[in-house]
Amino acid sequence: MSLRGIQLRRSALFPGGLVALVLVAGCGRPEQSSVAQSNERSKVASQPSPEKESPESEGSVSTTDEAAKADGPTAQPGSPDDVEIAERETPQRRKPIRPTDNWVIFREAFDPDDDAICGTAWVGENQFEVKTENVKRVTIDLTRLPDGAPTKGPWIIRLDGQAVELTGFKPRDGYTGLKRDLVRSQNGKWSVDKSKYYRAGSN
Repeated sequence: MSLRGIQLRRSALFPGGLVALVLVAGCGRPEQSSVAQSNERSKVASQPSPEKESPESEGSVSTTDEAAKADGPTAQPGSPDDVEIAERETPQRRKPIRPTDNWVIFREAFDPDDDAICGTAWVGENQFEVKTENVKRVTIDLTRLPDGAPTKGPWIIRLDGQAVELTGFKPRDGYTGLKRDLVRSQNGKWSVDKSKYYRAGSN
């Protein structure tokens, strides 16, 4: 074979070989780039997106919480808690005790805010006994004496150890002598109130 023939044969093979190499090299690079881009997109998609906060809600909740924590729990005005606290702080005023009326009727106490006591007893015949505490004025109703007691006077009423005689005579026309007021002074002395009269059947 001559030298020219060898050159022609090389020239015939070489261009085709270059084309093949170029195509192989060129096809490999785009595939690598697409794979890399796909991986990048996968990474971006897998990352959690940051939550957007509403401009209106920013600071409002935290401010309210901080104020509530600073002030502490408070009851609304007019709530049952306020009523209960007010009742506990305001002491209830107790109504003072008063005697039960019988033939001795309680009228007035020395101290209106304190209890008043009045005990009565028929000790026999025309003798009666009355013991009092914090009592300034009473009415003796001789028409309501215990059963069996004398219905005619005089009657001896012993009040806190002091004897007072009631005759039952009419003090004035139209008035009865069977109901009279007795008043105790500051020094403890009992006496008949001669300025106070009762008509028959009155209280």
